[in-house]
Amino acid sequence: MQTSQEKADFYYNISRRLVEHFFPMVQDPKILLAALENLNFAIKHKMTAALEAKGRETGENFEEIMNAYSELRTSREELKLIHELWELSYLHSVSPIEFSRKDEFVICLDDYKIRKISAPLMKKYLSRVALFLRESSDERKPKRILK
Repeated sequence: MQTSQEKADFYYNISRRLVEHFFPMVQDPKILLAALENLNFAIKHKMTAALEAKGRETGENFEEIMNAYSELRTSREELKLIHELWELSYLHSVSPIEFSRKDEFVICLDDYKIRKISAPLMKKYLSRVALFLRESSDERKPKRILK
């Protein structure tokens, strides 16, 4: 059985592969949407791992986990990243119209605003999530004992 941290790393690696390997070959912006969903899974499992390490209860849905995680020592940048990724995923789920244009996935909202998901944006998110995952796993690694 995988730990939450292992699941977070697994989903992050899927997302990275989608953006860095598959998207350049296929050039289908829907792949970027799949990468976004996998980044959200990675963050959800990372937050669960941090809560489990502190002996805290975790909820089943994202909002419960986010509320519990925000009570821990977290930076504004972490919370902003989590919120940005969750919001993009949520907007995708409630959007009345979506389409692919050039190398972007366009999400149209009811208030005539649009949000775009592009490869450069996803690469930026990948680097931020990698840092987010690394910082959390460094806290829980046992210190190396020299003999």
